[in-house]
Amino acid sequence: MWEPAESYNDSMVGTPDTTVRIYADTSVFGGVFDEEFEGPSKAFFDAIRKARFLLVTSELVRQEIQAGPKSAQELFLIFCRWWI
Repeated sequence: MWEPAESYNDSMVGTPDTTVRIYADTSVFGGVFDEEFEGPSKAFFDAIRKARFLLVTSELVRQEIQAGPKSAQELFLIFCRWWI
């Protein structure tokens, strides 16, 4: 399973008033494991890890991820463990 080069943690997130928020739907998490979208998807999550953006998602995405492949579930947990 792909993991970002460095572990993501809450201390890496900027303040809500200074960080651009980016919404990620289910396909963004799955894109990491799709050959066609793998490069841009990994770059996106690396930018999240580096706190260039604040990741925003939804309850619907969480539910869809839980019904999807284990690899996407694990990636979701890395970046959205605060959601669980």
